[in-house]
Amino acid sequence: MKFVVGCDFAEFKRYLRRIGLYKEEGELEKLETLLMNKLLNLIVWRENGEIIGHAIWHETNTEEHRKGDPRDKEDRKILEKLLGGKKDFVELHEVWLTEEHRGKGYGKRFFEFFDEFIRNRGL
Repeated sequence: MKFVVGCDFAEFKRYLRRIGLYKEEGELEKLETLLMNKLLNLIVWRENGEIIGHAIWHETNTEEHRKGDPRDKEDRKILEKLLGGKKDFVELHEVWLTEEHRGKGYGKRFFEFFDEFIRNRGL
């Protein structure tokens, strides 16, 4: 099993349909727009060339949720307290692993990979 940053979106959509996520009308198109415009980022988990899981995340800060989308005052106050004065951080939206691959330690391996990956990005 390995982690890969990014993925062909057509392949990712097939995987999402296979596992039954994003069933509502327009959800996949909205996700595609966010990923293609780099407002969200994707990491896929692969085994034997097949996508078996994924994580969606984005860089953010205490001032704005996404570029140009300001946080409300209460959010900012909570984040500033949690982050101890730091402003930039990563928001992990979703982590998903297909059911047949759960319980194998892949989640632990992902968080180790992700921690190193974002630290290398200065976050």
